[in-house]
Amino acid sequence: MKSPELHVPDSDQFSNKNLIRDTEFASESSTIGWQPMSKIALLDAEGNAHQYDYGNVYFRQPCGDAERLVIGPTGRQVELIDTLASTFPTERFYILYVLLMSHAGRSPGRYQSPIIESHEQLAQFIRRFQNFFEGDARHQIWIASPDSRSLLVYDQHDIIFAYGQLDRFAAQLDRAGYRRAEFWFPTPHSHRYDPANVNEEDELMGYFDWQYFDLQPGDDWP
Repeated sequence: MKSPELHVPDSDQFSNKNLIRDTEFASESSTIGWQPMSKIALLDAEGNAHQYDYGNVYFRQPCGDAERLVIGPTGRQVELIDTLASTFPTERFYILYVLLMSHAGRSPGRYQSPIIESHEQLAQFIRRFQNFFEGDARHQIWIASPDSRSLLVYDQHDIIFAYGQLDRFAAQLDRAGYRRAEFWFPTPHSHRYDPANVNEEDELMGYFDWQYFDLQPGDDWP
């Protein structure tokens, strides 16, 4: 079963063909207890995990027939997506919660929220689960609108992808002191999946009356 076309970006428009991946060296091992919380770490030659900082940078990247912004925050990723979402041309949103791995026995898949009728309601949700979103790599969170082509994707590599109104997003990033520079996630790296977050996952899934759809090819890579 596929998600309704209205609420999911077209795979041709948001093509992955221009991305560079280092799958030979990427490690998806579990690393628990990093301080401060992060969901990605650089692995050294002995396999030890070290906190990684993108350094508040962003750049424009070709993506199919369009472009997107690739954003590497130092931290407070949820605060940033909240700020960027506040610039959408409408206050009607929906969330696509892409669960890649569950510690609660839940099926991986796309979980789509009902329409959220205000930015305030959106902000309440993402800030309620801020630590979970920022500290665990089991998921992605997509924020979009049924009334525009604006889209934000916060992925499991601590990177934010922004589609649609790129000039408006870039202006916000410039005001926040972000530098324009190309970057990518570290290799080799490790992802953090913390079983202690099972209650957070359960509470999140109880927050909305989510509609379930199967994962689609490439969902592990926005």
